Amino acid sequence: MAKAVLGQLKEKGKVTRGWLGVYIQKLTPDMAESLKVPEGKGALVADVTKGGPAEKAGIRSGDVIVRFDGKEVEDQHELPQVVASTSPGKKVQVTVVRDTKRIEIPLTIAEMEGEEPARSKEGGDLSKGLGLTVQAITPEIARHMGIESRQGVLVTSVESGSPAEDAGFREGDIIRQINREPVKDTGEFQRVMKKVKDDKTVL
Repeated sequence: MAKAVLGQLKEKGKVTRGWLGVYIQKLTPDMAESLKVPEGKGALVADVTKGGPAEKAGIRSGDVIVRFDGKEVEDQHELPQVVASTSPGKKVQVTVVRDTKRIEIPLTIAEMEGEEPARSKEGGDLSKGLGLTVQAITPEIARHMGIESRQGVLVTSVESGSPAEDAGFREGDIIRQINREPVKDTGEFQRVMKKVKDDKTVL
């Protein structure tokens, strides 16, 4: 990617990056199994940007992107790099798994303007002090987990030996309340965690 950036600077005097318009999150082994994703590889779409290339092409929240422009997508870390290095205006094929079926979706990559090409929708740095990461509960995840309410956040990983593990948190748990304050989504999780970050008692 470094060579591509240098080439763009030489040719255009600026760096252009591709933009897909999706929020992505980690695909855990349990989710991969329930969503019937082969080999557990791919990036889970948590949300799509209104008016972005992904939404226009028909990519939905709950889709798992497993292939982009002929390249297998290993995880949520790889996809942003691949998208960013794709030239704006290029037509690509995106393969998603939806309702256990693989679907080929053609779309045209746009130019990124001031935001990430594919952004993670996890709990962020405020949860790292506890040793866990969280993500939004999409309609697809809720359906496959057999839960009616999408309120709360899903724990996607717990660090070994962390305060979260000591407190009994496990991958796949759903957090709906912290210190008696309701947590409806990742935004509220961030807000509540910010309030209690100096408090050692988090319930």
